[in-house]
Amino acid sequence: MIDDWLFGEDTEAIEAVFREEKDIFLAKTNGILGKIAQCIADELNEALNIIEFGRKENERIYRGLSDADKRLAQESYEGFKDQYLEREDTVYDKQKELASDLARSSKDNADSLRETFDKINEVAAGWIGKAFAALMWVINKIIEISEAV
Repeated sequence: MIDDWLFGEDTEAIEAVFREEKDIFLAKTNGILGKIAQCIADELNEALNIIEFGRKENERIYRGLSDADKRLAQESYEGFKDQYLEREDTVYDKQKELASDLARSSKDNADSLRETFDKINEVAAGWIGKAFAALMWVINKIIEISEAV
């Protein structure tokens, strides 16, 4: 069993260790990303609240105008309404972008972890293989010397 692990034959056990460590790493990383996402989402929601307040305040002021003033202000009022809609759309776009970025970041973290693990595994297997080959060379030389004597 130990020689299987040393020489890379027990891939199931090695993979099980990797999965455990990956789960721990991703849980911690995703927890941090979740906190960041929540902070950003809270701020985006606050931006939506401010936009809604501005829209209502704009409507309140417009409704308070005389009919003559409403006619004069109509074009500006409609322009402001459009700007509020644009700002709202921008916030929703940022929310979608955030969700996409977090999903990508989580996947990238998992992929990076796998790549690093695979590199470590290759280096370890290469080192152990070289050590084993050197040991076998020494054993063969000892056998050759003992046969020659």
